Amino acid sequence: MKYRSMIIMLLLTGILAGCAEKTPSENSEPPVTAAPHSETTTARTTARTTTTITTTEAVTTTIAPDMKIPESSDQYTYTIQHNGLDEDDVLIIFDKSGNQVGKLLYEYWIDDREVNFGDYNFDGYDDLFFGSYRGEFWEFDPEKNSLVRSDDLQHYDFNYTNFSNKSHYEIDYEKSLRMYVSDKEEKICVHDNSNFGHLELEEKLALTYPFYYEKVKWQGDCWQTLKRNETEIKKDGTIYLKSYEADENGDLILTKRYYFDTETQRFVETDTDIEYVYLTEDSFMYMKGNNIIQRVEFGTELEAVKNGTRSIEFNDYNFDGYDDIMCRYSAARDDQGNYTLRNKIYYLFDPEKNEYVMSDQLNGLVSDPLIPVHIFNDELYFTEEKDDVKNTYFYRWENDILKISGREESMEDGTVQCYGYDEDGNEYITEKRQMPVAETPTAVSQAPLGTQLIQYVYDEDGNLVYEGQKSLYGD
Repeated sequence: MKYRSMIIMLLLTGILAGCAEKTPSENSEPPVTAAPHSETTTARTTARTTTTITTTEAVTTTIAPDMKIPESSDQYTYTIQHNGLDEDDVLIIFDKSGNQVGKLLYEYWIDDREVNFGDYNFDGYDDLFFGSYRGEFWEFDPEKNSLVRSDDLQHYDFNYTNFSNKSHYEIDYEKSLRMYVSDKEEKICVHDNSNFGHLELEEKLALTYPFYYEKVKWQGDCWQTLKRNETEIKKDGTIYLKSYEADENGDLILTKRYYFDTETQRFVETDTDIEYVYLTEDSFMYMKGNNIIQRVEFGTELEAVKNGTRSIEFNDYNFDGYDDIMCRYSAARDDQGNYTLRNKIYYLFDPEKNEYVMSDQLNGLVSDPLIPVHIFNDELYFTEEKDDVKNTYFYRWENDILKISGREESMEDGTVQCYGYDEDGNEYITEKRQMPVAETPTAVSQAPLGTQLIQYVYDEDGNLVYEGQKSLYGD
């Protein structure tokens, strides 16, 4: 669906308010025998939307009445053309003389909040940050007199995922990203998200809290992260806001941690001397307070580190009571902004060694990294499709060995052939049945009139600020 809802409302289940757009999900359909269940999905979309930018030199255009002047730049004006469901929206950018210096085509609705100008590389020319999905940068090239996609400015795409009991659309770092210059002299920018998370506390009372904040310093050809704030939601639903700051080695150290106290209905600062994992540009770090227990590098190819995307995801893949980690990363992008390589690496937590160990069994389970491995009850499963036939394979752990326990073959006519396996791994037929028809989901209600919001935000320095309580609809 091309057009995103522009009506700001709070949904009773706690989904995001603001502009929302459908993004492709990596998760395939659950097996036909499985009851509906919740599972972790990465906050990063796995298929990047098509975005292109073209330029023409010395094209003079009379500035139209609908030309927009950005508050963040006096070097450009722009206009947005909304072209209906079947054609791309178009963002056209002009310099002060009316020369066209950029033309960006985007397959979804372009919103003014996604158009951010600023001199992000501090060379005297304003650049463009297009804040859709994980954000895309174009820097101004004075020799070409145009905006060109910038690999240097493209701040490394990564995200931290630890909310296995929440659906993708409830927690999404990708919407309405912003980038602005906060200190020209020190070459510091802030990268944050203008949308907020929502949590229904009681009837007509809800919490709004910030998702993400990052302060970065331009180092000549790359960014250095100085501070990062992230959201974590535990399986019991407790919301944590965590703040990291870079030490002298550039490693991020947990400096503040808040949890939302449902009794006092306020965020409360809590201890930081805990074990935790966070993601860097080339690794994940297993920490205890300020001490590094383990650094695990993955996806260290130059293209992946420079221009890729990555995430980490927590699940108990071997059902031993400890969270394990799945690392996902992609390498360079093509001209349309699509990532050209993806891979997954699984690490199981070893409580005796107190470290994460790469799992050859899980890593060898699926040959195609695009195929996700799911968890249901005490089994792992994945689905492969070929010639209109879907095969779903089920696996169980037996004495630390992953063994196949079942297979379901789903035909195009809706019939399902089920198979089991004996102790020697021989397959046998168990039953044949008809696939049930999926029910249409019920629409979520809008929050009632009189709903009050308890509001928290991050200020420009990334400090958590309580902004009081106000009515959702201004009534």
